[in-house]
Amino acid sequence: MKVRESGKTLIINGRKLVFDQRVDEMVTLEDRVIIRLLVGDFEIGDPLVGRNVLAFDKDGNMLWRIPTTGVMVRDPDGSEAPEAYFNLRLNSDGETINIASPDLTYDLDPETGKLSGGRVHR
Repeated sequence: MKVRESGKTLIINGRKLVFDQRVDEMVTLEDRVIIRLLVGDFEIGDPLVGRNVLAFDKDGNMLWRIPTTGVMVRDPDGSEAPEAYFNLRLNSDGETINIASPDLTYDLDPETGKLSGGRVHR
């Protein structure tokens, strides 16, 4: 699978996908690519900031968007939005993917986008 990203553009096997936010991190697997959109590019109060991780198949079709953690944060203007995710990483085993919220690190299922583990940062 050929995957390239540049700013707000992701190209998967020739299919160009354009986002409102920049692609900040990416994990490429055999049959899918998982991206994390840059939190700072979301508008203040945007509810999708808490769902800033997405997966696409080898044809560029969206497979899933991560669920929110359920925790709301207050933005500087007083509005609330779901907390965002950071640090999308493929572990050295080549299979386990981790994603973090401000307080917890989760295991991310690349097939479904579901989270498990919820470990406090060390």
